[in-house]
This record gives sequence, structure tokens and C-alpha cells, in this order.
Amino acid sequence: MPFAWGPAYAATASLKVRASTTGWPTYRRDARRSACQDLPAPVEPAVAWTRELSPPITAPVADGGIVVVAERERHTLHALSAADGKPAWTFVADGRIDSPPTLFAGLCVFGTRSGFVYCLRASDGALVWRFRAAPRDRRLFACEQLESVWPVHGSVLVDDTLSGGVATAYFAAGRSSFLDGGIRLYALDLKTGDVRHSKDVYMFRGRDRIRQQVLPDILSLQKDTIWMRHLGVDKNLAPVKARPHLFAPRGFLDDTWWHRTYWVYGTEMGGGYTNWPVVGNVSPAGRLLAFGGGELIYGYGRMAYRVGDGHVRPDMTEDYRLFAEVLDRTPSAIRRQERKRQVKWTARLPFVARSIVLARDALLVAGGSSADESRERLGPGTLWIASREDGSKRAACTLPAPPVLDGMGLTEKGVFVSTVDGAVVCLQGENDE
Repeated sequence: MPFAWGPAYAATASLKVRASTTGWPTYRRDARRSACQDLPAPVEPAVAWTRELSPPITAPVADGGIVVVAERERHTLHALSAADGKPAWTFVADGRIDSPPTLFAGLCVFGTRSGFVYCLRASDGALVWRFRAAPRDRRLFACEQLESVWPVHGSVLVDDTLSGGVATAYFAAGRSSFLDGGIRLYALDLKTGDVRHSKDVYMFRGRDRIRQQVLPDILSLQKDTIWMRHLGVDKNLAPVKARPHLFAPRGFLDDTWWHRTYWVYGTEMGGGYTNWPVVGNVSPAGRLLAFGGGELIYGYGRMAYRVGDGHVRPDMTEDYRLFAEVLDRTPSAIRRQERKRQVKWTARLPFVARSIVLARDALLVAGGSSADESRERLGPGTLWIASREDGSKRAACTLPAPPVLDGMGLTEKGVFVSTVDGAVVCLQGENDE
């Protein structure tokens, strides 16, 4: 059956639709994937508690007094008390969970590599509903496990901007717009699991399809448009014209540092050895980016890209910088005529950044001594509190291990970090509200 009810299904009628204001309820905090939190940074952060799990784990999400992470290979969600890290509940799904769930209105929703989407009650992990997003239950071997031919990323996009208190869950099922009938986009009623809209993205001709060359990714919602990498659709899943937005050409979850391209705030990514540097020289670009509602975007990466830059010196702290630049929202074609980025400041870091959070008054930057995760397991990690004015260090704290890519979140309960050795760490300081 493509849809099944759970024992907590009847309880969804009493749940209130609300958006979190001080939590970190989804991947990169919000539907924009901005990694921005309107809270002050801790003045003197220190480790408050640590909970060890089995690596690899996903980035954390936190809201309503709990922190939730997934043990990716064990198909397991763990909900921990935000106060002390004690276990609250555990849920085992039927497939790998490659990214954190989304917490919303007392619900916890996530996808699996088996092609299903689950909705749980966040208070106790009881099943509300399960939906098979895969058109058929067909499996293949990937990463030494059985997966669906149409897997779903763990992080489901939730939008509550429609009238009438309706929250909609958006996600994609599939591997490529060239394979197995393409990628299927869905819009589901979050409370009931009912399908509101669906659309196939397929490169071959057919009725009621979006013909586009694209790979799946965690979806984002920017300027009333839902984005899957460079592909934009409206909330009814109809295609729209490209506009500047934050996206990762190789996918938000790609942590293969030596092979993936930079993230970009723009509309496109140049292809080919001689073309890929072009976009990064005229658009905000970096290995990590974070932005709020102001005129600046913050990131970590190179300040210029040239053909032949494939070779990177062993000391990556010389090649990569923490930076702030003007968030120019004009189309890339117009910016190319100027041939330059509007960088405000840069700062060197004594470590390789793997996670950035934009706080109200500072930047939280966490990383390790190397971009090679296997080497990072041998040493501790570092958290810096950096000035938004010039990138200078305001405070620092040692982590038990470096964070997973994008593995940090800031809430009123503290800073939560998922590390490469499988631990969830809570840091607190004087300014935690």
C-alpha cells in the first residue's frame, strides 16, 4: 500500500500549526536553508553534555525540548532531551536516513532511501502515517544496502505559508531525471498525508511532465519558489523561470571535499573544466554559505577561481577564507559583465571550516584540521565565535571531534553539534537565552 495510518494518526487533529522562532527544526534551520538564527551567540561556549551514538550520524535538529539526529546506516532516529542529552525516544525506519528530519507543529517528518516518507509524533516517536513515494516497490543495492530505485532524502521541506493553517510537505523521490521514469515531486498535507500535487521530472517527452536535466536534492523554499538545485517550481509544482537563489550544484549533502563544486547564490553553474570557474567569480560562492535578511552573505571558500586551480596546497588554511560579501540578487548574466564579486572582508582560520551558523551578532564556525574526514577522526575539532564585522575571533572552544558537514545548530537551549565520530554535543554559554 502506498499509504498507511499509524496509532497516533487521530491525534493530528488537535496539533497546532506554528513555525519555530528560536529552535533549529529543520536542515539549515529554515525552509530557505539559510543557516541563520536570530539569537545572540554564546560569549564563552563550553561543553554542557555529550551523547555518543554510532557513526555516521546526520546533522542535528532541535525544537520543543528535544534534539533529533539519525544514525544513517542503522535506519534509526534518536530523540534526546535538549537539557541533558538523555534519550527521549528511538524510531527504526525501513531504510537509510541520509539527513535530519523536520520538526513542525508537534510532528517529525523524514524520508528514507527505501522510498518512504514517515510522519511521527514528536513527543514520543509514535507513527502518524507512512507514505510510499516510490511509484513501485523496486530495490537495488547501494552502499552495501538495499535501497529503493526512487529514494527520498531525509530532510523534508515543510511550508506553512498557505492560508487556513495548512502545512504542506514537499520532497522528491528518484535518482535522476534520465533514469527509471525520472524524479517524482510531491506535495502532501503534513497532518493527513494526503497528496495535494505530484509531478514527474523526466528528460524524455510525455504529458504533464517537467522536461529538465537535474538530479534530486534536499528542497528549499526561496521567494515563494521551491528549488531542487537549479530547477524551480511553484507551490503547485509548475515550473518557473530561474532566479538567483542558494543552491549546491553537487547537492547539499555532498561532503566529498576534493571532488564537489562550490555552493553558489545564483541561477546556474558553469559546466566543463574551462567554464566552472566563471560563476564563482561573479556570484557569491563558497564551500559553505549562510545568509539572513540583510545585504550580506557569509561563507567559507576561495575568493577567486581559475582554470588550473584543481591542485590545492596541503595547508588549506592558506587557500580558503571566511568572508562576507554583498548579496547581489541581480541575474548572473548581468553580473558577468562586471566580472567581479563584491567582497567586504576576509579572514583566515587556523582550521578547515565544516559548518557555519549566522547568529544575530556573530558567526559560529566549526571545523577540524583537515577536509579529509578519516584524518579528522584522529584529532579534536574547533568552534570559533567570529565577528560579523571583520571575521576576527571573539571566543573559541574545543570540540571532542570535528563536526559532520553542516552539522551545527543554534537554539535558545544552546549550540548543538553532530561530530564525525558519532557524538551529539551541546555547548552553552552566558548569552544563551
